[in-house]
Amino acid sequence: MSRVFRTEAPSKTRKRILSQLAVAFQRLSAEQVGQNERQDILAFFLLALEELDRLVEQTAASWEKRDYWLKADRFRQEWKWVPTARDDLHRALAAGNWQAAHSLVESLEAHLPEAALRSHKHPWRGAWQGLKTRGDRRGQA
Repeated sequence: MSRVFRTEAPSKTRKRILSQLAVAFQRLSAEQVGQNERQDILAFFLLALEELDRLVEQTAASWEKRDYWLKADRFRQEWKWVPTARDDLHRALAAGNWQAAHSLVESLEAHLPEAALRSHKHPWRGAWQGLKTRGDRRGQA
């Protein structure tokens, strides 16, 4: 099997994900969001938080390999909100508690950049179905 090379640095990927979350948050705050789209957006938040957590750990681990222990610890401290939010959102979605999930997402607004609506893409479309399918394979959610 050949190696997979990522051309995008983890920091750039984190920035892109945060921008997508800001757009999703802005859409979630709109008044005309249907239940299906709301589920997609909340599932997208969960999937994005999982990816952010993976990227943070990847970056910190690479610094630790170079003996930059303090830098890695500070970086993890800066991003410690991600695994907490991920776990809380996962529990809320698994329980079907949409109000709690929505409140949790609202509490993340301080961590999101100003939404720059350069495009009208909706990266969250189909995320709920994907999360349910993934959960079925894992025996969760």
